[in-house]
Amino acid sequence: MKLDFKTITLLIFLALGLLLISPLIDAVVLALLGSFILYPLRKKLDKRTKNRFKSTAIIIGILLLLLLIFLVYSSYFLFTFFNSFYSESLSLEDKLSETLSKYGLSGVGPTLSSFVLNYVNNMVVTQETAKWFLISLLKLAVGLYILFFLLAEQEEVRSSVSEFVDYLTPKNVKKNVKSFLVILEEVYRSFFIRYILAAIIVGVLAYLGFFLTNTPFALLLAMLCALGALLPILTTYLIYIPASIWHIYVGHIWQGVFLFFYGGIFLSILPTFYIIPMLTSKGSDIHPALVLVSLIAGPMLFGPMGFIYGPFIAGIIQTIYNYYLKEKVKEH
Repeated sequence: MKLDFKTITLLIFLALGLLLISPLIDAVVLALLGSFILYPLRKKLDKRTKNRFKSTAIIIGILLLLLLIFLVYSSYFLFTFFNSFYSESLSLEDKLSETLSKYGLSGVGPTLSSFVLNYVNNMVVTQETAKWFLISLLKLAVGLYILFFLLAEQEEVRSSVSEFVDYLTPKNVKKNVKSFLVILEEVYRSFFIRYILAAIIVGVLAYLGFFLTNTPFALLLAMLCALGALLPILTTYLIYIPASIWHIYVGHIWQGVFLFFYGGIFLSILPTFYIIPMLTSKGSDIHPALVLVSLIAGPMLFGPMGFIYGPFIAGIIQTIYNYYLKEKVKEH
């Protein structure tokens, strides 16, 4: 790459572009990832619709419908949840003590009620949480808008990226760079598709647990557990532990105890250490240990977006390994 006027202006263009999208970088990254994963589905729909923009509109429409159903269902759940705690004539501590005393566990009431009250009060909307919610909705809208065009114009995007790589890459290594990018694409596509599949499995397991214990809003809670598995920073215990406490609160002691241990085994330990690492590693060739480290360390290092950045780094590491292993096999 020669540092001529064209190259300098191109680098300035990229720098300004990154500066402009920096406040919305997470929305842009999610849109890129979404277009990458949904592209095969769009190609299949193209055969029926004969129009890539119609196919994209169908996919975005389904996503919006699912999101709307989730928001409506969640709003009703939150209203019912708060109403159940604040409409009782007895205080939370007295109610729990009354329930637990039947089983000789009245001393647990104050500690348990303190935990639940803190959990509920932390969910109360403040000015900061309202601001965060509005910004999140704005980012979601922007992300879906960008996703539409990235998905509909995926061929042009890929062509532009290929031309950009060709321009920046020295002639003697262009073939190697393209080979590397092909391997990287295979790794990422398989990883994230199987990652979503693993989250769905967790959601099914969660629904089974909530169904067996006759927990209200079982479908919504299962969806939240799937989201908790998909975004490791939103862990599933934030869902099944309050549900367990609710059962104890209303007098369903054994259901609460069962759900607590079921959730600990099948919604926390099993997904974290087996389902997600093993399932995602099979298709992507990323070692299960590297998957586990990336999913835990990513959010710790980068915050909520770490669930993407962690696997992204792990994918690059694995791709470099796969590439040089492939080259080594060629040499022999």
